[in-house]
Amino acid sequence: MQDVADTLGKATEQAVNQAAEAGQKALDQACKQAEDGVGKAVGQAVNAVSDLEKKLGLKK
Repeated sequence: MQDVADTLGKATEQAVNQAAEAGQKALDQACKQAEDGVGKAVGQAVNAVSDLEKKLGLKK
């Protein structure tokens, strides 16, 4: 009976570790996508401000 309990405990621990690892990978991917999105948005904002400065004659 102890062997069954040990096996079940190990299997449960393994499943929890796999779930945690998968969750971490998903979180890492979501953070990377968010960083990429913010970077693109900042770049677009910088370009928009630069274009506006040019239109207003503040920048050549």
